[in-house]
Amino acid sequence: MRNAIKSILAAAVVGVGMSHGAQADTLLSLGGYNGPIYIQYSNFDVGRFYGGGVHTVDYNPGLSLATNANNGAAAVDALGPNPVIVGGTNAAEDTWGTVKVSGIWGGFDNTGPVLYNAATSSIQLTAIFWGGRDIQVVSNAASTQEDIWTDSIQMSFFASTVGNNADGIDFPVSGGNAANRTNPGGIPNFAGVTDGTLIWTLKGATGVSAFNPAAELHVQLDVTAVNSASGGVVGGGQMFLDLAPNAMGVGAQQSLLKADPTAPDVTVAFQDFVAPAGSNYSVRSSDPALAVAQAVPTPSALWGGALLMGVAGINAIRRRRNANA
Repeated sequence: MRNAIKSILAAAVVGVGMSHGAQADTLLSLGGYNGPIYIQYSNFDVGRFYGGGVHTVDYNPGLSLATNANNGAAAVDALGPNPVIVGGTNAAEDTWGTVKVSGIWGGFDNTGPVLYNAATSSIQLTAIFWGGRDIQVVSNAASTQEDIWTDSIQMSFFASTVGNNADGIDFPVSGGNAANRTNPGGIPNFAGVTDGTLIWTLKGATGVSAFNPAAELHVQLDVTAVNSASGGVVGGGQMFLDLAPNAMGVGAQQSLLKADPTAPDVTVAFQDFVAPAGSNYSVRSSDPALAVAQAVPTPSALWGGALLMGVAGINAIRRRRNANA
């Protein structure tokens, strides 16, 4: 992803969750709020870069999405040695990262009612994405800009009690060190990120990217800026996801998320910035996200809170436009 998650999701999450780690179930309440929500979060990303003058095989509309993706991945691999990236599982993994939600507001910006504030809440919301495989790379001869298209993305969200994770560690300051990720059985673990209750699981969605429909993620980066110490914007892009089982299984509250059968359940847009010094990440980001929450009755006899969060795709915008037409 090399990015920050700026998501739009129509979802309602209720029920008793199961923990990825040993901690007891932890969920978050948005106070029964129903409507659009604005989410602020931070992201830290590891990704591969390829150098100047690169142009791998283009998308071929006469071939299937899977064939295009496999042909593209082979062309990217042929660019040269592909060592395992920091924290990665194998050479096929080209990007992964961690996420922490810092705030949620009602409405379309941070001027609405505060529904969640990580600075004062006893709950932290985190996520890990992994498994991204690059299937097309285009860069200029000077190696100052790279466009990268990726598939095979998996993502999982967690809710945990601050200071009460299975390992006693909360989301690490400045993302921690990317080398601290472990991969038992090929499934990623990261202290302070994957210790809580597994809320939902997602996988990349194809057929949306205009330039390469086989891709689930597109990022454009200023490689020169990525390697600088200025801390400024270095790029951005989009990612598309669907609610689905992944290598971690199925989110304990998955059946209560609202999926859209006609479009990606999650549309991600992001800006990238220079990564923290000494973190081993490629980039960092901090962006807002638009989402839609639905009020759902909370069975207090089962648990004291519910996580009502989601990602609405561009269809929500289209529906509003159609209603106003």
